This record gives sequence, C-alpha cells and structure tokens, in this order.
Amino acid sequence: MKKYSIISLVIAVLGLSACRNDNEQDLYNNTACDTSATTYSGFIVPLLANECYQCHNTANFNSSGGGVQLEGYDNLIDYVNDGSFIGSIKHEGGFAAMPQGSAKLDACSISRIETWINNGALNN
Repeated sequence: MKKYSIISLVIAVLGLSACRNDNEQDLYNNTACDTSATTYSGFIVPLLANECYQCHNTANFNSSGGGVQLEGYDNLIDYVNDGSFIGSIKHEGGFAAMPQGSAKLDACSISRIETWINNGALNN
C-alpha cells in the first residue's frame, strides 16, 4: 500500500509542476491582432525601418541588399505589386526569405502587411 501512495504522490507533484508556468496566452497565442489601423506611415515604414532598412536602404542596397531597395514608397510598391514583398516576408517558396538569416516576422505583423496590401497598399 505504501508503494502506491508514494507513486501517487510523485505523479501528483510532477503533474502539478509540469503546468505551473503555462497559461492560456502562452499555450494558444490567441492575442488579438488589430489590423484596422494599418497604414503605410504608421506601421509599414516603422516596421521596415526596424527590420529591413539595414540592408535595403538607399545607401547600400546594391552591396548588402541584393539590389532590392525598400526605402521610400515608390521603391517598395514595385515589390508589393509583383508579389515578392509578401512572398519574401512569408518565407514562401520561390522567394528569398526575409529578414535574411532570421525567423519570419510575427504573425500579426504579417497579417497587418497583408491587410495593407489587400486594402490597396496606399501611401497613407
């Protein structure tokens, strides 16, 4: 009988400690992603400045940016229109995965970019 009590106690302790840091947010990542206020100047430019302009800027796009210049709406819109911008950030086959050597952007950022594109990729 003592053997079963010890086994039951060990299982209970392991079961409780295994989930002590879990919460619904971490387990299901069901954070709301508000795409309604996504604009070029308010979201796209700051994201590009943080994630892309290190290589894809006016000064060095030929050396480290592979000839792709994303700085400025008129430069970006060409890549939006041909599908390479969204294909690259979603790491789709046939496109260079960006950011290069890094994980994809978070799902909400990608959703916001897709929303901006689907709403006409306005220079707003």
